[in-house]
Amino acid sequence: MTTEQIEVLFYSAIEEKAIYKKLKDISEDKIYNWRKNRGSKPTIGDMLNVLYQLDKITITQS
Repeated sequence: MTTEQIEVLFYSAIEEKAIYKKLKDISEDKIYNWRKNRGSKPTIGDMLNVLYQLDKITITQS
């Protein structure tokens, strides 16, 4: 996946209501700030972490 594809998938995934309840170590405030582009932007690591926890991506060894 490209960085752009990860970003698109991430921002569409965090639009779900109460998504923070499905995520470990991610607060409601952090999700709100990411949605509203407040504070620091999520890193690629943050995006991958959220997508992995939501089972939107899988990590495999080739």
